[in-house]
Amino acid sequence: MLEDKCVDLIKDSDPDVTRDEAIATLERYFFQNHLKSGVKWEEDGPVEKWLAEQIENANSHLNIMIQQNQSDIMLKQVLKLSENQEVDQIADVVQVNLHFKLKFSICSLRVC
Repeated sequence: MLEDKCVDLIKDSDPDVTRDEAIATLERYFFQNHLKSGVKWEEDGPVEKWLAEQIENANSHLNIMIQQNQSDIMLKQVLKLSENQEVDQIADVVQVNLHFKLKFSICSLRVC
């Protein structure tokens, strides 16, 4: 199901996010994209079309927000670790983030 794929993308970018939070995030992004048209989340047809577009388009609102969220998470981790000058752990965080971005880019190209 398209909603499940989008939820998985959100959860992959932030393991602390619950399924319900990911669905609420999708609903918020949908609302932001359809503010002027008045289309509602409860309307299956437009939601399904929008979800498919979010998965297929590497520059979709969802994909951009996921990348931004992942960068924010990494920055918070680096700042926290830098307080204690944990250089090795900072390098690990950066490496994990680069691996996620590569995986995310490949997944976006293959429409996982």
